[in-house]
Amino acid sequence: MLNTTKKISIIISVILLLPLVIYTFYELSNLSENEKFLENIYSEQLNTIIFSVNQNVDDVLQSWSGKINDINQSPDSEFVKNEMIEFIKLNSSVSLIVIADSLISNNMKFYSSGGHTSAQNAVLRIQKILKSNSEIIKSLIEYKILGYNKIQPLVNNLDETPLLSFLIRDEKRELRIVLFVINMDKFIKNILSKRINSISNNELIVSIFHNKNLISYTGGNEVTFSDLLEYKKLWAFPNYFLGISTPGKTIKDIVRERSTTNLIMLALLNIVILLGIIFLFINIRKEIKLSQLKSDFVSNVSHEIRTPLALIGMFAETLELHRVETEEQKDEYYKIIRKETERLTRIVNSILNFSKMDSRSKKYNFEKTNLNLILDEVLKTYQHELNNSKNECIINKAIHLPDLELDKEAVMEAVINLIDNALKYCESKCKLEISTGIDKNFAYLEVCDNGIGISKENQKKIFEKFYRVTSGNVHNTKGSGLGLSLVKNIMEAHNGNVIVESKLGEGSKFQLKFPLNKIN
Repeated sequence: MLNTTKKISIIISVILLLPLVIYTFYELSNLSENEKFLENIYSEQLNTIIFSVNQNVDDVLQSWSGKINDINQSPDSEFVKNEMIEFIKLNSSVSLIVIADSLISNNMKFYSSGGHTSAQNAVLRIQKILKSNSEIIKSLIEYKILGYNKIQPLVNNLDETPLLSFLIRDEKRELRIVLFVINMDKFIKNILSKRINSISNNELIVSIFHNKNLISYTGGNEVTFSDLLEYKKLWAFPNYFLGISTPGKTIKDIVRERSTTNLIMLALLNIVILLGIIFLFINIRKEIKLSQLKSDFVSNVSHEIRTPLALIGMFAETLELHRVETEEQKDEYYKIIRKETERLTRIVNSILNFSKMDSRSKKYNFEKTNLNLILDEVLKTYQHELNNSKNECIINKAIHLPDLELDKEAVMEAVINLIDNALKYCESKCKLEISTGIDKNFAYLEVCDNGIGISKENQKKIFEKFYRVTSGNVHNTKGSGLGLSLVKNIMEAHNGNVIVESKLGEGSKFQLKFPLNKIN
């Protein structure tokens, strides 16, 4: 059995435990790489959000430039003026539109919600701005020639008012420079905030900073520039930053939290699998042990049956061949044959009864009877053994013991098993003391002996089916391993219990306790 258990342990380790150990080691060794990978994923996700906002702003500005270009295709200056003013009213984020013929031209048209203006000081300011951004204007011209309608922010050194520039063609197909003067407060409120709210979903804090000063934010509490997980410049407004953060967490915190969760899940997985392996190992070991016990049981029962059969056959043959000289010797042989027949019958009945009990098909016939009467009938069966000069038996029967509802045959079998064990496990002269009595709410029948005794460890196992002590003189004594298991089942059927008290080398006491509430 030991070698089989070792083989199974090795197989379980190779099939289940080894892959688990390798996988766990792999996960732990790659933990830092996984954290970096997760951090990169989060950064990419945040950058995608920022890109989405920038793309939305670009789409809005492109639609505006397309509308301005369409309006200026008309030769009717009054129509153009009215449409431009109407455009500004509909798009309050644009506070002023300027259309210039060239970088140095004095011919400029100004459109605002208040109407068309052309103040000389305004013209000079625009000329200075255009001259300082001449390279940007030239690049816009190159893009326009190639068919791209690009919008570029201009550097405004006079003040920090955001300016956007692009090119259109008028009704004569001439290039004109268009400037949008943007009201950033309204642009943030009317354009940016709507887009930001649609993507933040109250899980992210999306903030807008001007030169690292917080201008606006959505969701959560105010944050500083250093709190941002990711930030990028707005394409159209270089002095403005769009930043993303999470309430109370950084990317590293999120990644570490996820890594911790993964480690906990991995640990739980290991624990569950290890518990499963232990459970599997214990059950396999139990099955192997049960198989070994069954094998031992068959071997022991074979020896138990062979002995009475051999004796019966030998003495029957002797009688048959008329080799017995005296009648007294014949009577002795007849008694031995009868005794061995009864012994064989008990063995067979024990096996049959155990089989019925194990399959829960055993039916008990309860009737009103007395423990003293049951003991008397058992003593008749063991009269020959108990009267033997090697044995001594003391009987203590309680007076006025009440009748109980018992299965007489089953209880007799339990008592016989106890007496049989007491006789088998005595090393020299066997001294038995069999008593009946009442203890509180129980009537009892107990068998005490001066045998080899049972260790505390084995006292917990002797009522298991097929179990026999595997060391010392107990192992050398033949038996089926069913006797005490039958006793336990019989007592459970009577709502009673069996109690054992024993010390190695000092004998044993078995007590069958029957509840008095079974009295009729």
